[in-house]
Amino acid sequence: MNAAALFKKYLFFAKKFRLQILFALLVLLYFAAAPKNEKFFERAFLTSMSEADKIEMSEPGRGSLSLSKCGSFWLGEFSSEEGEPQPLVFCCDKSLVKKLLYNLQRKNRLYEISGSKDAKSAYGLRQDCAFSLKIRRKSEVILSLNFGSVDSKKRIFICVDNDTKISSTDSTAFAPYLALDANFWAAPEIFPKDIVGAEKKYRHGKLAVLDGRPLKADDFDWTGAAEKDFDPGDGNFYRAYFLQRTDGDYCFRFEALPSAQRPSEEKAALKKINAVFLVSAWTFEKVFEED
Repeated sequence: MNAAALFKKYLFFAKKFRLQILFALLVLLYFAAAPKNEKFFERAFLTSMSEADKIEMSEPGRGSLSLSKCGSFWLGEFSSEEGEPQPLVFCCDKSLVKKLLYNLQRKNRLYEISGSKDAKSAYGLRQDCAFSLKIRRKSEVILSLNFGSVDSKKRIFICVDNDTKISSTDSTAFAPYLALDANFWAAPEIFPKDIVGAEKKYRHGKLAVLDGRPLKADDFDWTGAAEKDFDPGDGNFYRAYFLQRTDGDYCFRFEALPSAQRPSEEKAALKKINAVFLVSAWTFEKVFEED
């Protein structure tokens, strides 16, 4: 049979069975593209959110951040690795702290990756580059995790400290909270509602930063700053200081004079706060318009 005859025969079969051939190709493509079965297990890292009273985070070359429960509020302390003698201390956004603890307490799907100690470098989990997260209860470490890089499936690599077993999990549950960023964790209100605890029009600002370094109260001379007192009527007293900048906005800090009835852990924490906010001229005017 010559080549022309073979070609005609091929066209005949291709035309007659084109639907079957197309179906077979689609089936092959489906199985080629279908995700392979992955081994996974479910795990809750904390048995209860109430277990935690301190969260510690650190990353080589970037510094460390601790979030501590102080009665009705959480206090954040950020230290860079540049050897600054005094950390930046601020009131935390408690909703973010609760969200992180909730994600640790719920069941997370973990995909098994490797059990080899040498594999940590491939997943960003070496000690010199991994993000460290520790949870404490009454000074005892009850959970210690290391987080690595995020893969193409938007999963973050994770391992328990001192364990060779590596897993990955949905990055959205943890990656947003692995932040050594004081502005991310700081309560946005210039009079933090978890501290003031009174009905008020809570004015907002952001932490003041210069060349990437968060500024502290001791970085300024507050002589001549505009002052505004706030008495919520519960025995506690607060004073705000506004220092005008050359651009018309204001640097702001507040101090608390707590009542004798306030828990001692809260009073000690309030004395530490040294964060400085950057607020707009509009916010300044609104604060002084209010009773």
